[in-house]
Amino acid sequence: MRLLVAVGLVAVILSAGCRSARSVRVAEYNGWEAVKLDNGTARAVIVPEIARVMAFERVGGPNLVWQNEALWGKPPVLAGDDWQNFGGSKLWAAPQAAWGWPPDFVMDQGPCTCAIDADGSLRLQGRPSDAVGVRFDREIRLMSDSATLHLDYTMQNTTTSNVSWGIWNVIQVKGGGRVLLPAPKGGRIWEDERWKVWDHWKQIGDIFVLHHTGQEGKIMSIGPEAWMAYEKNGEVLVVSFDADPDAEYPKGHGCAEVYAGGGYVELEHVAPLADLAPGETTQTSEQWTLFSLDGAQLTDTELAARIRAMLVK
Repeated sequence: MRLLVAVGLVAVILSAGCRSARSVRVAEYNGWEAVKLDNGTARAVIVPEIARVMAFERVGGPNLVWQNEALWGKPPVLAGDDWQNFGGSKLWAAPQAAWGWPPDFVMDQGPCTCAIDADGSLRLQGRPSDAVGVRFDREIRLMSDSATLHLDYTMQNTTTSNVSWGIWNVIQVKGGGRVLLPAPKGGRIWEDERWKVWDHWKQIGDIFVLHHTGQEGKIMSIGPEAWMAYEKNGEVLVVSFDADPDAEYPKGHGCAEVYAGGGYVELEHVAPLADLAPGETTQTSEQWTLFSLDGAQLTDTELAARIRAMLVK
């Protein structure tokens, strides 16, 4: 399937002074046509055919993003009953209670068209989902001098009636690590009533910590600190975003959510609820940052302090 426009199958090499990736290539990745961003410090892999970021790693470091290897190279199925969990990072419309399960296939994994800007920014335009009445677009930039991926998400009402949704990004990471979630000062945190998970989480000062060993459950948080972190074997992924604890969020959702399953963990960012007239849009942004502990054995409190210091800069 040919999804790429603007550059075809050529590499774009950017000058060192650019704020985005120095190298953008279109190449095969696990059976798909993908766009690979590389700045010499970190790499990201985006697969437009399934509307996902499938890898983000430091050069020489591991990819923490979970992938379903049984579906490598498979095209998306956009009708029927067979939902495909490809892994990676995907966009949904919240609240989930308004659409149940499984997610609409077009919303979840509908193929995107793709363009690469002169500065190396990658733009993905999704397909309108009739089930939820919106389209998701993405702009993805790998910063030139760090292991930081910047992601802008836009949701547009593609119907002739008003809709009300929040943008919801879900990143699946490989299980067996530890999750750090700020304790919401002036906010609140709660568990999904379908699972009783508090026995698996512990509060240490002003953070909540989960050491994942395969247990299942989900917690949601709304607070002024807008970040989540995942550490596995000394590699750390920090997901940060804007926070507004006073905003109205989709019913049943927090701005930061963590689902733990058998083989993976989900770091989920939900934007405030947006009421959109026909054609109107709403936006939200995230930053993903990677770093290595370089053999240091940091406690949960020490790791949280390092992340907070990094985010202040």
